[in-house]
Amino acid sequence: MDFDPDTSQESAVRVAEGICAEVLPSLPRGGNDFFRDAHDALGVRGLFDTSAVNAVHAARIAMTLAARSSSLALAFAIGYGFERTIGRLSLGAASQASLLSSGIGIVAFGRFAEWQADADETTEALELDGEAPLVRGGLSATRVVLGTEVGVNPPWIAHLDMTTPGLVRVPSRHVLGFERIPACSVRTDGVRLEPSAVLAQGDLADSLIRSIRDARRTLDAAIAIGIGRRAFRAAVEHLRTLGSRPSQSTEFSLSDAAADLDAGELSVFRAAWIGDTGGDAALDSASAMLLGARAATRAAHTAIAVVGAAACTDELRQCYLDACALESREGTTALEDTISSTMLEE
Repeated sequence: MDFDPDTSQESAVRVAEGICAEVLPSLPRGGNDFFRDAHDALGVRGLFDTSAVNAVHAARIAMTLAARSSSLALAFAIGYGFERTIGRLSLGAASQASLLSSGIGIVAFGRFAEWQADADETTEALELDGEAPLVRGGLSATRVVLGTEVGVNPPWIAHLDMTTPGLVRVPSRHVLGFERIPACSVRTDGVRLEPSAVLAQGDLADSLIRSIRDARRTLDAAIAIGIGRRAFRAAVEHLRTLGSRPSQSTEFSLSDAAADLDAGELSVFRAAWIGDTGGDAALDSASAMLLGARAATRAAHTAIAVVGAAACTDELRQCYLDACALESREGTTALEDTISSTMLEE
């Protein structure tokens, strides 16, 4: 595995840095407006183009963006994740182009009760009742790739317009972290799922759902590393303004945080590389997410402790909240279960 950045990686990172410098300061403060404009800016600059931006590129972009704005990085992960999902489906060029034509797409997985409705000799439509919880960016989306969670049977993936009758968005209140990317629950109340809307089902859907989960974990881990580095940088800059060397215990804390972030970053790139080569990234993406989220939380907590209550900024507080949000997104139990099950070949 070659970790040396190639020319295309460096080009993608320069685009991300340009967005941080040129676009980020002018983005609206409001959540829906911020996400919509950020999504547009990222898309126009080609960062969602999966033919040019592979998983390793995407991880580096996510880290670069998160080092300036975790919400901007999450907006990238949402848009890139949608296009990567569409790209992995066995669709014709015309169908793919139609799904990617306009608006904002999201990917959401949940648990749904389903039953056959209005079946005849030519069609077997399904009706869905259920919910995909805590879907970030869902309030601004125009379309959704909806599917079952990993391990839910029967597995399926479908594409729906957000104006589909019975598809309801319920804003989530008091959500931890990423305050500029509003979240909602996507609920289905007797939503009619036509056969033409189903993109994959059965074993194919199960395989795709697992690969989408692994790719999401890898990008979340990359965002976590970027957040951790932003908090770490703030702490170091604060110490430099004091004009004297910090205590040995402070130096040890910063050293531990730096080592954690470096280990997490390497884990992210390994998981991304495995995803690019078509391998099973379940173990590596779960490990990257576990290491990355813990490293980010530790770095942000250390930074707050180093600067002290009097010098703690809103940015540092937000870094800590965003890192905690990533660490609690799935919880350590789900990640550790993936790791142990994969290692034990269960």
